[in-house]
Amino acid sequence: LFLYEIKRKDLNLTLKIPKNVKKYCLFDKERLRQILINLIGNAIKFTKKGKIEIELQEKLKRVQKKEQSNIVFQDKDFKFTCEKEIKILVKDTGIGIPKDQIDRIFLPFEQVEGQSFETYGGTGLGLSITKGLVEALNGSISVKSELTKGSTFEIVFSRIEEYESINQEEFTDHSSKDITTDNILIKNSNIGLLID
Repeated sequence: LFLYEIKRKDLNLTLKIPKNVKKYCLFDKERLRQILINLIGNAIKFTKKGKIEIELQEKLKRVQKKEQSNIVFQDKDFKFTCEKEIKILVKDTGIGIPKDQIDRIFLPFEQVEGQSFETYGGTGLGLSITKGLVEALNGSISVKSELTKGSTFEIVFSRIEEYESINQEEFTDHSSKDITTDNILIKNSNIGLLID
């Protein structure tokens, strides 16, 4: 998605993920994708030289042993293993944000003062939408920045459920590996339906 701009500006884009990161977390991948597109897109836009780095950090919050699974995906049983805090950092070596304007950048239609519309464009809605998405997923977002040195945006999701396959063999069909409403089954569950 960002390859053309990265090559055109001669930037480095790196991804740092822990080696032992688990494969299966219960989360909204489409919203997370939009959050990352907004933050990485901004980082590239405001970085003339240097690099953009995306880093994932995990911290164990709660462990629970379950003998019985309640999720089935592609005929595989999954069990809940733990709850984690997931932190995502998007760092750049761009133009930075003045300290007196950091609190304003998440407001709708706000842009950094003196930022040339002709050079950078935008409506000032990207970070406002990003903040809304992060908070809708029960997360928080913050930024640290230094003028001419760059910015680091930090997203924290404090309660991410992690699952593991009871039978450890890999999926045979890699094309349909994503869990969607079409291929997930919840067993042994009580569901309440509220109709207006």
